[in-house]
Amino acid sequence: MGFDFLNDRPARPRGRVRVFRRGRPAWLLCGAAAAAVLVGGCGDGGDGGEGAATSPPAATATGSPRTEQPGSPGGTGATGNLTGDRAERQALVSASKVGYGQAVDDAVAEVDGGKLVDIELDRGRGSDPVWEAKVAAPDGTVHEVTLDAVSGDVLRSQEEPGQSDDDRKEVTDLITRAEVSPDEAGKTATGRKKGGRVIGAELDHHDGREDHDGQDGHDGQEGRGGGNPVWKVEVVTPGDWNLTTYDIDAVSGDVLSESVDRD
Repeated sequence: MGFDFLNDRPARPRGRVRVFRRGRPAWLLCGAAAAAVLVGGCGDGGDGGEGAATSPPAATATGSPRTEQPGSPGGTGATGNLTGDRAERQALVSASKVGYGQAVDDAVAEVDGGKLVDIELDRGRGSDPVWEAKVAAPDGTVHEVTLDAVSGDVLRSQEEPGQSDDDRKEVTDLITRAEVSPDEAGKTATGRKKGGRVIGAELDHHDGREDHDGQDGHDGQEGRGGGNPVWKVEVVTPGDWNLTTYDIDAVSGDVLSESVDRD
């Protein structure tokens, strides 16, 4: 899916916790192998962490994706009743104080005229929650921005290495064609999943061939749609802590597919 270049992304550091199930778009991966060796990875910034952090007291969840304060609602049982992935989602979301909408705004503000192309809630150095974002400048140059998901502080903001003129041209085409903002895509997703918390979104091409077949703990519907760019929005549901991925047409705003990870 997505672009065909920049495919040699090195493996993530052992111990790095991942709550996402989706693949990353090819144009967000590392550049040429030589560039990967020189910079020691693509957008990783050494943010490894061993193990999962213990959840602090729950914060109250309210409002839209822009105003939400992630936290554990008083609904479900203890973390011990959840699978590893769901327990980690609960811990990560509960530890985060900066919601998706605010993280998007803060990341985009780091790049003049920038537009978000990717963001995810993840574990940073020392297992602290961070928002890792990719923001494209008007000329298609992608910048990596890392935000502390508790304080909101910008931990890193730099141009992604290894980008060619062709890379920038493809990114420019993608962000120019997208008419639905990341905030609108997040609201569409949480409108389908009441009480959900957006933990990630990526903008990519959609070829209409995605098939969420319900295997490996995933239930879903077959993708549809044409060649418009698509937002892939990931939503965690406090309560069962399942992860639902929505493919949303970035031109029309239509929901193209829905897939649930119950692991």
